[in-house]
Amino acid sequence: MNPIPTIFLLKLAILFLLIGESVAQNGNKSAIGEIRMVQGVTTVYTKDGALSPIGQGFEIGVMDSIITHEDGYLSFTFNGRSIIHMHPGSKITFHQTDHINQSELRAKVHRGEILVEAVHTNQLLHIITPTAVGVTENAIYKIQITENGSTTFTAIHGNVEITAAESGETQMLARRNRLKTDLRGQFFTVQHISNREVDNVKVMFNRFRMPTETAPGH
Repeated sequence: MNPIPTIFLLKLAILFLLIGESVAQNGNKSAIGEIRMVQGVTTVYTKDGALSPIGQGFEIGVMDSIITHEDGYLSFTFNGRSIIHMHPGSKITFHQTDHINQSELRAKVHRGEILVEAVHTNQLLHIITPTAVGVTENAIYKIQITENGSTTFTAIHGNVEITAAESGETQMLARRNRLKTDLRGQFFTVQHISNREVDNVKVMFNRFRMPTETAPGH
């Protein structure tokens, strides 16, 4: 038997073994970010099943889902840049369409209420809801999904491009404005919001602040 193929296969097997050990030592190589704050009961659903409880520093991978229960609050950061805060009764699934360059991130909100901080991230953040898609790389806003499936976007900083899921109509949502979809994602209604409403959203953000951080918009 020619010894060359045998030696080659042996080297190849050793290479695969070293790669496998490296992946195991460095954690979840498909992680797109991690949990930065969690309170109450929260469950993560991964390809390996449900994991609960989870804590600060827990890595989230592509296609993982998070559910906050009736007392659960959670903050998640995409690789230290964009931040999503989840209120109780929310569910979100994470996607990443450009894993190599990390230039485009997607998260699907199935239900509940979330707060989004995407400030000078140089990466497009797509937030998908049952009736619309919000895209931005520099905005701070709130998303609320009602029980009937309609979505309300409230912007307090920057601009968010909103596209209706059914009709494809696009609307640029500016700061201090609120946009609401209909039940099927065919059209929008937009209204200006008061300073008091903006302050109320900032108060919601404050629940997720770290001790050394300031409220958004300051």
